[in-house]
Amino acid sequence: MSSPPSLVKDSPGVSGDLQKLFPADFERLDDIYRYAADRGSVAEGAVKRSEGVSFNPRPARVASILVKTSRTIDSLTIGAAFLICCERTVLEDSKGWQEEKILALEALSSPGNSEKASLLSLAHALDTVRHLHMTTYSREERMRVAQEISRTTEGVVQTGLTSQLSNLLATALKRYV
Repeated sequence: MSSPPSLVKDSPGVSGDLQKLFPADFERLDDIYRYAADRGSVAEGAVKRSEGVSFNPRPARVASILVKTSRTIDSLTIGAAFLICCERTVLEDSKGWQEEKILALEALSSPGNSEKASLLSLAHALDTVRHLHMTTYSREERMRVAQEISRTTEGVVQTGLTSQLSNLLATALKRYV
């Protein structure tokens, strides 16, 4: 039987970064990560990995992108980063972490409504594009996914905080569109 998900165990580097940035909120963030992981957020879907290769789970990667590219980030947005990797039905459930779920849903459906939603949408999209080459998708399917990401993120709020992520995403998308 495997041990329950834990940010400390699943992604020690991201865990350490978050413990330093948010010492008072880290336990709550780890609870949100565990909640999201228990509901499928760590599933890689069409991404194929070599057996035995160590990697950060997707929610930790999205959080890491936010930490590394945003001069100011808050624990609410990090919590939403863990949840954005879940299926929409999990986000629409009214139990637990409503602020984070609302932000994750906003980032998926209307990322241009706020800077936080824009940051989250861009980080989620960047992780998706960075891993497209590892999927079982055909070249045409990869191009379709990249085009959809390009379309859905074109309306994000452009500020000093989002510009680095926008540039990273634009560079990653050039491979496909």
